[in-house]
Amino acid sequence: MEMKQKECGIVCKENGTEQIEKVTEEERKLLKQYRNLCEENKLTINILIQRLLAHEKGRE
Repeated sequence: MEMKQKECGIVCKENGTEQIEKVTEEERKLLKQYRNLCEENKLTINILIQRLLAHEKGRE
């Protein structure tokens, strides 16, 4: 019995244009995890920058 992967579409913005690309359900899940990690990293970086600036300000 052959199993087919479910495909869905995501909107990709590249060079000012939007295109819909087909991705499998597994690829969509991985992309969502990647985006969540990127958001977490942005928050972590912002917190570190704030701490560094506060530390630097305290040294003045």
